[in-house]
Amino acid sequence: AYDAAVTKLYEALDKCEQILSKQRYLCEDARTEADIRLFVTLIRFDEVYAVHFKCNKKLLREYPNIFNYTKDIFQVPGISSTVHMAHIKKHYYGSHPTINPFGIIPQGPNIDYSSSHDRHRFSK
Repeated sequence: AYDAAVTKLYEALDKCEQILSKQRYLCEDARTEADIRLFVTLIRFDEVYAVHFKCNKKLLREYPNIFNYTKDIFQVPGISSTVHMAHIKKHYYGSHPTINPFGIIPQGPNIDYSSSHDRHRFSK
């Protein structure tokens, strides 16, 4: 089950990387609900999913378009204030004792999503 799920996940990430290499947002020229829904998954990816759920075949930071897209959405006024990474990590790493029996919460990688991005290249 794991191998099939991880294969499907990375196929989807590869597809997103391809789409985001051609346009600023997922579905059209303006942000939509689809972008916000994707963002809430992406913002957790390297900090939680790569370690906790063993989705480490490729990190989000290794997808240049997805990573810059995530920073772009994070920097939308009002979005960054909704991201509480310490809370997110505490929840995931503390909620699955069969995966993380000691409840260890990793200290990193502490990604700076407020750093510059290149998504303005798609502005018209």
